[in-house]
Amino acid sequence: MSLSEVERFAQDLKSSPDLLAAAKKSDLVGVVRLASERGYKFTLDEARGFMRVNAKRAGKTLTNEEMDRVAGGAGG
Repeated sequence: MSLSEVERFAQDLKSSPDLLAAAKKSDLVGVVRLASERGYKFTLDEARGFMRVNAKRAGKTLTNEEMDRVAGGAGG
């Protein structure tokens, strides 16, 4: 799992208003595509795994369908 790449993207979302705005316009598949276009290397399954870990830390669970609807991807 390329967890470090997903984490890097999540951090960059927090620090880049332009990147965050672009990510918010899409579902999770689109966010992964956006990340790839910007040079990040992770898969949809890796993004879902990252979101699950963060949700679990927050005491929540997310289904694949809920994650796919998330705008802005990172779930953090």
